[in-house]
Amino acid sequence: MGAGYALGKAGLYERGWRLRAVGAYGRYHYDGALLIDGDYVPTAFDGEDAFLSALVGYQLCTGRLITKLLVGIEAEDQHIVPNDPNNLVQGTALGLRLQQETWFDISPRFYLSADASYGTAFQEYCVLARVGFGARPQFALGLERDTIGNEEYDATEPPASCA
Repeated sequence: MGAGYALGKAGLYERGWRLRAVGAYGRYHYDGALLIDGDYVPTAFDGEDAFLSALVGYQLCTGRLITKLLVGIEAEDQHIVPNDPNNLVQGTALGLRLQQETWFDISPRFYLSADASYGTAFQEYCVLARVGFGARPQFALGLERDTIGNEEYDATEPPASCA
């Protein structure tokens, strides 16, 4: 969940300063092993992740290209039960967050979008690229590709259509 605000008289598609706040909560599960009495025992781990960020940035507009550059702080809490001594991403961490977002209108109905973010709390990163077709004013179809990760894992999602 998040919120953004354009400072001054800047509209959504105009040059100007921006504020943004984002929060998220999620649960996850993974299988691993714990060393108990000299033996590795298969173990199911349950995790909870809470994330908050507050960013300030500037939006540039050049013709059909919109670029936002944002910087701010982030806080993340990763709680895993039972404790996994082999997982680096646990506990609470504060850090710097850098974010870039671009949108390019190829034509009145087709667009390209590319976003990237990096946070130092758990060395997390995300790179996302999209190509889309505006089928209707409030509805678009397209392809998306992303790469996400942190200091514990790296993941790349297969191409998917989005609406």
